[in-house]
Amino acid sequence: MAGQVKSMIDKLIAKKSDGDRFIENSIRVKLILRGIDVDSFTEDSVDSQEDIAMVRDAAREFGVDL
Repeated sequence: MAGQVKSMIDKLIAKKSDGDRFIENSIRVKLILRGIDVDSFTEDSVDSQEDIAMVRDAAREFGVDL
């Protein structure tokens, strides 16, 4: 399924930031530091199992249930 990683990233950011723009940007930076280039994923991006696992691990560490 294309775009699954993008959807997961969006959910993670939305749940963790709760609409706070500063926290949203902070989470984006933290994801980039973990090797997840947030802006490189689109709805048409091909999803790899590695990318999905990286986002799930990051969500688990942030305390967010995807």
